[in-house]
Amino acid sequence: MNFSLEDSTTDIVPPKLEEIARDVVKNAKCCESVQKDLLFVLIIVMMMENGFYPITNEGDPVCVDSKCLENWKNSSILNARFTLFGFNEVALSLIISPLGPTALINVVINDLNSETYTVCVPVSRYVVSPHASTIPMIFRDLKHLSNTFKNNISTPVKSRILSLYGYPSASIIGLPEEVYYKFTQLLPVHDVVTMSQTCRRLKCLNDNQILWRDLYRRDFKEELPPEQSENSDWKTSYKETYVAKRDASLRRTAGTLHDFMDYSDLVAHIDNPLWDNMII
Repeated sequence: MNFSLEDSTTDIVPPKLEEIARDVVKNAKCCESVQKDLLFVLIIVMMMENGFYPITNEGDPVCVDSKCLENWKNSSILNARFTLFGFNEVALSLIISPLGPTALINVVINDLNSETYTVCVPVSRYVVSPHASTIPMIFRDLKHLSNTFKNNISTPVKSRILSLYGYPSASIIGLPEEVYYKFTQLLPVHDVVTMSQTCRRLKCLNDNQILWRDLYRRDFKEELPPEQSENSDWKTSYKETYVAKRDASLRRTAGTLHDFMDYSDLVAHIDNPLWDNMII
């Protein structure tokens, strides 16, 4: 495509989007249906822009048009298969499920234990005028949609596939696990907690007890319990010690300014609601 979705205006959209959208509008039966179908088209175009191409169940390439869109639909749900260019052995499932005024977009990496990447988007934010006089005027805010899709779907999926094949990636998600753990151990604990909120893969990586053992030993050398073993719940131990230090700092009635600054930073992060979501 010689024109990207994020560069769209009310005067021009990518040719593939305009071609399929025109057929969808022409054959539409109701406004609600056409709005949903136009969002389907947007997502499919974004998949193709980001290096994914549609395939049949047998792995053969598919030429995308409005008829193809109808074949992928089952009731109100769209289910299509894609693969990343250059990595034909890895099949992906694109599943879009309308949920009232929103649509839930899932991309499942079938060959990686059905690892799933998800984002929910408001349909009417991007498909605002299904019966506008021109195709470009149907859509709005496509740069935001494109960035949202890249951040939540295409970049993590591509990084995961690259990581599977041993290729480096510009994304944290694409780093080999041993490299990821090495730099994670250099971060403040609140950054580790915050990263865990970004996607399911980082949540899984950051639940590793070895990581929390090393963080505990790094931050609480003097409190290291002698009875802890390799199978201990280091994550819970870290939180309990963290909270104990926070409580001790609150009870403190005297101390140097340096001490106060150290503990005030600790308190600021332990009170973050992310902590309870991630550490418990």
